[in-house]
Amino acid sequence: MHRSIDLLMTFAPRVMYLTHFSELRDVEQHAETLHRLVDAHVEIARREARPGSDRHVRIRANLAHLLVDEAERFGCRLGPAEVLKLWEKDIELNAQGLDVWLDTL
Repeated sequence: MHRSIDLLMTFAPRVMYLTHFSELRDVEQHAETLHRLVDAHVEIARREARPGSDRHVRIRANLAHLLVDEAERFGCRLGPAEVLKLWEKDIELNAQGLDVWLDTL
Protein backbone atom coordinates (compact mmCIF):
# COMPACT_ATOMS: atom_id res chain seq x y z
CA MET A 1 0.00 0.00 0.00
CA HIS A 2 2.80 2.39 0.88
CA ARG A 3 4.51 1.70 -2.46
CA SER A 4 1.26 2.32 -4.32
CA ILE A 5 0.73 5.65 -2.57
CA ASP A 6 4.32 6.67 -3.26
CA LEU A 7 4.03 5.64 -6.91
CA LEU A 8 0.94 7.77 -7.39
CA MET A 9 2.65 10.70 -5.73
CA THR A 10 5.61 10.51 -8.17
CA PHE A 11 3.23 11.98 -10.75
CA ALA A 12 2.79 15.07 -8.54
CA PRO A 13 -0.97 15.15 -9.03
CA ARG A 14 -2.82 18.39 -8.26
CA VAL A 15 -6.07 16.46 -7.79
CA MET A 16 -7.22 12.86 -7.72
CA TYR A 17 -10.59 11.36 -8.50
CA LEU A 18 -11.46 8.55 -6.13
CA THR A 19 -13.91 5.78 -6.87
CA HIS A 20 -17.33 6.54 -5.38
CA PHE A 21 -16.16 9.97 -4.32
CA SER A 22 -15.26 13.13 -6.11
CA GLU A 23 -12.36 15.43 -6.77
CA LEU A 24 -9.76 15.30 -4.00
CA ARG A 25 -7.43 18.25 -3.52
CA ASP A 26 -4.54 18.65 -1.07
CA VAL A 27 -3.28 15.35 -2.43
CA GLU A 28 0.06 15.43 -0.64
CA GLN A 29 -1.59 15.94 2.74
CA HIS A 30 -4.04 13.12 2.06
CA ALA A 31 -1.17 10.84 1.02
CA GLU A 32 0.58 11.53 4.34
CA THR A 33 -2.63 10.79 6.21
CA LEU A 34 -3.13 7.57 4.27
CA HIS A 35 0.42 6.45 5.08
CA ARG A 36 -0.24 7.13 8.76
CA LEU A 37 -3.52 5.22 8.71
CA VAL A 38 -2.02 2.23 6.89
CA ASP A 39 0.60 2.09 9.65
CA ALA A 40 -2.12 2.38 12.30
CA HIS A 41 -4.04 -0.55 10.81
CA VAL A 42 -0.88 -2.68 10.68
CA GLU A 43 -0.07 -1.76 14.26
CA ILE A 44 -3.55 -2.81 15.40
CA ALA A 45 -3.25 -6.14 13.59
CA ARG A 46 0.21 -6.87 14.99
CA ARG A 47 -0.82 -5.86 18.50
CA GLU A 48 -3.77 -8.26 18.32
CA ALA A 49 -1.94 -11.01 16.41
CA ARG A 50 -2.10 -13.62 19.14
CA PRO A 51 -4.44 -16.39 18.04
CA GLY A 52 -7.78 -16.93 19.63
CA SER A 53 -11.44 -16.98 18.84
CA ASP A 54 -11.69 -13.35 19.96
CA ARG A 55 -8.92 -11.97 17.70
CA HIS A 56 -11.38 -10.67 15.11
CA VAL A 57 -13.44 -8.97 17.81
CA ARG A 58 -10.33 -7.35 19.28
CA ILE A 59 -9.20 -6.08 15.89
CA ARG A 60 -12.65 -4.73 15.09
CA ALA A 61 -12.86 -2.91 18.44
CA ASN A 62 -9.48 -1.27 17.87
CA LEU A 63 -10.46 -0.23 14.34
CA ALA A 64 -13.66 1.29 15.70
CA HIS A 65 -11.66 3.28 18.23
CA LEU A 66 -9.28 4.47 15.51
CA LEU A 67 -12.18 5.54 13.31
CA VAL A 68 -13.87 7.53 16.07
CA ASP A 69 -10.57 9.26 16.87
CA GLU A 70 -10.02 10.09 13.19
CA ALA A 71 -13.56 11.42 12.81
CA GLU A 72 -12.98 13.73 15.78
CA ARG A 73 -9.59 14.82 14.36
CA PHE A 74 -11.32 15.62 11.07
CA GLY A 75 -13.89 17.74 12.88
CA CYS A 76 -16.85 15.45 12.33
CA ARG A 77 -19.87 16.69 14.26
CA LEU A 78 -21.43 13.24 14.57
CA GLY A 79 -21.16 11.44 17.87
CA PRO A 80 -19.20 8.19 18.19
CA ALA A 81 -22.30 5.99 17.94
CA GLU A 82 -23.37 7.70 14.71
CA VAL A 83 -19.88 7.42 13.22
CA LEU A 84 -19.72 3.72 14.06
CA LYS A 85 -23.18 3.08 12.62
CA LEU A 86 -22.21 4.77 9.33
CA TRP A 87 -18.95 2.86 9.03
CA GLU A 88 -19.88 -0.50 10.61
CA LYS A 89 -19.56 -2.50 7.36
CA ASP A 90 -16.20 -0.94 6.52
CA ILE A 91 -14.89 -1.66 10.00
CA GLU A 92 -16.04 -5.26 9.69
CA LEU A 93 -14.45 -5.72 6.24
CA ASN A 94 -11.19 -4.16 7.38
CA ALA A 95 -11.14 -6.36 10.49
CA GLN A 96 -11.72 -9.45 8.34
CA GLY A 97 -8.92 -8.42 6.00
CA LEU A 98 -6.45 -7.86 8.81
CA ASP A 99 -7.45 -11.14 10.47
CA VAL A 100 -6.81 -13.05 7.23
CA TRP A 101 -3.57 -11.15 6.64
CA LEU A 102 -2.29 -12.20 10.08
CA ASP A 103 -2.88 -15.84 9.14
CA THR A 104 -0.55 -15.43 6.15
CA LEU A 105 2.42 -14.15 8.18
